[in-house]
Amino acid sequence: MLLDALHRRGVPLLAGEVILETWTTYSHAISRAIEETGVPRHLTYNKSSVLINPPGVHKGHGLLAALKQFGISPEHTAGIGDAENDHDLLAASGLAIAVPHAIPELKKRAHHILGPIELIGRILTPSAEHA
Repeated sequence: MLLDALHRRGVPLLAGEVILETWTTYSHAISRAIEETGVPRHLTYNKSSVLINPPGVHKGHGLLAALKQFGISPEHTAGIGDAENDHDLLAASGLAIAVPHAIPELKKRAHHILGPIELIGRILTPSAEHA
C-alpha cells in the first residue's frame, strides 16, 4: 500500500525488511504518500537521505533489543554516530560519542567527540578512572 503510493510518486527506494530509504529531496512526496495511505511511519533523516521507519524502530531500539538478548546493561555500551539518525542510538548508550565530522546537534548530545584513532587509543589504553 505505502510502497505503491511511493512508486506512483516516483520515489526511488532502498528497501529492507522494515525500513525504506531514499533521498531527502523526496520528503514531501513521502509525507503525502504516508498521509494518503494512513500507514504509520516516522521519517528519520541521515544527512542527505531519509529513512522511512515504523513507529519506534530506530538504532536505539535495535541496540536495546540486542543488549537485552545478551544480558548487557546499556550503561556498559558506547554508541558512535555522525548524523540525525544516530540521536536515539546515543541516547540508548551509556557513553555517547560523536565523530569529528558529525552534525552539530549530535555533537551537543555526545559525551565525547573522538576520531577513530583517538577512540582506539582510549580503548587500548584506558585511563585510571576506567581501569
